[in-house]
Amino acid sequence: MSGIIGGAGSKSGVIGTTELDYEEGFYTYALPFTSSGSVTPRAGYTLLKYIKIGRVCHVFGKIEVSGESSPSGQMKLTLPFTAGANDNTAGDHCASGMTAHFRSHGATFEDAFMDIISGGAAGVFYRMDHDGTRNSITDGNVDSSFELYLNISYHTAT
Repeated sequence: MSGIIGGAGSKSGVIGTTELDYEEGFYTYALPFTSSGSVTPRAGYTLLKYIKIGRVCHVFGKIEVSGESSPSGQMKLTLPFTAGANDNTAGDHCASGMTAHFRSHGATFEDAFMDIISGGAAGVFYRMDHDGTRNSITDGNVDSSFELYLNISYHTAT
């Protein structure tokens, strides 16, 4: 474990009597669609970086797409860990934050975000239209050569 936890200069992995779970690495993501099909990552852009501290996972990186395989429905992104479950009074979504910038996607929308459903290992992309309407990002909103920069934080099941 590295980093500063506790007093200045301390590099202990223990806070009180609880050891922190820390993991970082890369994972091979997929961009499936809810009905069928997917898009194909371009060579050299097949991995995303993750850092998991305790039950919080941060995912970030750049996605470039080089093709598609009959996508139909809403676009999703697989995640490295299953999302935690919320109390039913807190809603069913686990995304604590996401920054996404789609580039060269072939459609007209400015803002994108993701819903991560409790207990799932994928997030579903949405777009915010000019009038504030939330709409799905579907196969009609992306083409076979878009780019996506993203930074996601969510809480995990374990």
